[in-house]
Amino acid sequence: MKLKKILWNLLVLLIIGYVGILAYQNISQYQRFKVNGQSMNPTLKDGQKLIMKKFQKNDKLHHGDVVIIKVTLKDKEYDFIKRVIALPGEHLEIKNHKVYINGKYLEDEGSTMGEEDCVIPDDSIYVMGDNRDHSLDSRKLGTMKISKVVARKVIPEKKL
Repeated sequence: MKLKKILWNLLVLLIIGYVGILAYQNISQYQRFKVNGQSMNPTLKDGQKLIMKKFQKNDKLHHGDVVIIKVTLKDKEYDFIKRVIALPGEHLEIKNHKVYINGKYLEDEGSTMGEEDCVIPDDSIYVMGDNRDHSLDSRKLGTMKISKVVARKVIPEKKL
């Protein structure tokens, strides 16, 4: 009888431990970020807090994803939050204030300053802020290496 109770308690502990490990793995996939600047207005506001899913090597990026990307400027690293505009291998053109991906007009993205005509390298993406006229992004910095993507999928934190 005692052996049965000990085995039962051990089984319950193992199940609780397993559930705890699964919960920790799920929670540890997320990271908090704070929006710094106006480049993602009106979608995201300066000072807004976000919870974002950490980006894994085997994750796939999609057009329109909002990502945190590590950018090095003057030997200092920054976290930039931007929207994915073009994916590896795609032909991107910016002309007459409009963006074209593989010859198709990218609708719903607002006016875009600058001119560009390039094919995105296989290991890179092209990103822009939603506030196109006030964003330091791929138009000035060039394409971004996918290996520099830190997180994606914005989840705004609820105000307490």
